[in-house]
Amino acid sequence: MARSNGRSSVAPDPPSLSIGTVVDELLSPTAPPQVLYHYCSGASLMGIVEGRKLWMGSACFLNDPLEWRWLPRVAVELLKKNYRPTVPAQRIGARRNGHWELLSMLEEREERDAERVGIFIASLTEKHDDLGQWRAYANDAKGYCVGFSTAALPIKPQKVIYSLERHREIAARIIDDAVAKDGRLKRQWGAEGCIAMMRRLQPAMKPPCYEQEAEWRMIVEGEMIPHWSDGKLSHPNANDIGLRLRGDSIVPYFKLALPAESVTSVTIGPQQPELDATRYALKLLLARNEFTNARIEIASSSIPYRSM
Repeated sequence: MARSNGRSSVAPDPPSLSIGTVVDELLSPTAPPQVLYHYCSGASLMGIVEGRKLWMGSACFLNDPLEWRWLPRVAVELLKKNYRPTVPAQRIGARRNGHWELLSMLEEREERDAERVGIFIASLTEKHDDLGQWRAYANDAKGYCVGFSTAALPIKPQKVIYSLERHREIAARIIDDAVAKDGRLKRQWGAEGCIAMMRRLQPAMKPPCYEQEAEWRMIVEGEMIPHWSDGKLSHPNANDIGLRLRGDSIVPYFKLALPAESVTSVTIGPQQPELDATRYALKLLLARNEFTNARIEIASSSIPYRSM
């Protein structure tokens, strides 16, 4: 009998869908509302209007560091609860089964950022003139809320999935697609394919505690790591990726080009002083940058909020 090399056997693949097709199937097919909103500071609004671009943040620098680990942790929980290795892991040379190998890889990679450096996210919400959004994302209500026509956006927004039950269903489907019924890893998927699928799905999922944000996301994947070619440092997305300071951290972002017709409204935050002057300045800013859409509504927040 041939000796095992310590790696799990690989099962032949039945006819199956591509990773991209399965990702599309598992994500919410819900059509976005006609208008979604983006809360931002005055500096961000200037960038949107003057640069005609929306800065999409890197997934490496999300506000909640747990968010990116959420789906893998749900999968680890399912693997520990529902699957057991067929042999003790300590036995050198013993064949590992697919569930065990997948569990080991997920736990090993939990702290690694390299898997997500090329994913960028722009956050939108269904909620207009919402106090929680003003306080969290618009400089404590001193900023602005920009309305976007979803039909005019260059990327279709994806509804964020908050349901823990749905997260578990998705994780179980990924595990089943990676491991055959006899416990061996499938050749097409395998542990690497499973992790790649989670990487594609994770930006559209957040823990249930954030459900009140009613978030939709535009998501892009871009190469962030420069390469040496012919003695020169080259970058395939050099014109689309910028760098900014957040505190002392250097944060990459993706510059998403916006058509002028995508902006439908700008609402002034409840802590903005001199509303009449701010309205005039906004009209001037939009006109100077050829946002001449007569349907762009400039409004003031109806929330009577003043921070202490």
